[in-house]
Amino acid sequence: MTSEMAHAHDTKSMGQKVYIPVYSSISHASDKEFDLKVTLSFRNLDGATPITLISAIYYDTVGNELGNLLKYPSTLAPFGTTQIFLETDDFRGDVGANIVIEWSSQLPVTSPLIETIMVGYRGTQAFAFTSRGIVID
Repeated sequence: MTSEMAHAHDTKSMGQKVYIPVYSSISHASDKEFDLKVTLSFRNLDGATPITLISAIYYDTVGNELGNLLKYPSTLAPFGTTQIFLETDDFRGDVGANIVIEWSSQLPVTSPLIETIMVGYRGTQAFAFTSRGIVID
């Protein structure tokens, strides 16, 4: 394990905005695409303190806001997890979509793990890949 990896979560925070890319489809040939199902996963990595997910604002390829994917703020218990699903036929964001997550805590905590898992298949071909969030504020 590198020292960078070992210290990735040493810094505590009371809240952040996190950018995460979303891929609703990807090209696999010059004229063909795989449509993807997306799971947006939130994991509270702090073992002692809950965190609150305030919003998950969905943006399309050109940066237009499509709405909040959370109906209301959601609290995750220590080591708690929750998910949001974007179905295979949800093309609102297009290929360059992204989500900006805002979360907070009443005490400094280990920053949560926020990632998207994209899954696609056609016939007997299937694949999956992930993207991790990047703190922007």
